[in-house]
Amino acid sequence: MSVIGTIRTPRSAPRLDRRYKVEGPSGIGTGSLIVSTMATHVHLPVIPVNPQEKHAQAIVDYAVEANVLQHVRMNRWLALDIGSFRVARFNWVVFTFASAVLWAFVIGVMASEQKDAEGAKFNGALKVFAIWQKWITQNFTWLYIGTQVCVVFLALCARQHRLCGVHHPDLAKNATLPK
Repeated sequence: MSVIGTIRTPRSAPRLDRRYKVEGPSGIGTGSLIVSTMATHVHLPVIPVNPQEKHAQAIVDYAVEANVLQHVRMNRWLALDIGSFRVARFNWVVFTFASAVLWAFVIGVMASEQKDAEGAKFNGALKVFAIWQKWITQNFTWLYIGTQVCVVFLALCARQHRLCGVHHPDLAKNATLPK
């Protein structure tokens, strides 16, 4: 017998004990089993999802700003228009933080000046970057090779599905497949 889960109930809930008669195969070995339960109603939240309904939904066009604004905080969204021409749309908090990190990195690399044993100046960051590049090449070449194998595999699968006539039903309404 395995226990799948437990439900915690208040201690004040009344207990209901039930006695069941248990018989073995062909009436051999009889006994009784006492099952103790709590008299409570437990409601587990369930989100009803109809997959057919989800697949039938229209594709959301994020070029329309109203669709984008459903997913962003209004106090962090900056939209700049000149007349009817859209100039910029972005999350200004993320933009500011990313710009500050990028510019700090660029300034740090440009300002890292060192002198060698002969007194000549050189950029110390380039020496560190050369070490990092060797380490990444040595340790992550397998990842690059693996991604190339995956790309070829997915391309072959896509080609096979196209030749077999397997396609998405919504795309089939307007597209014709070559025979």
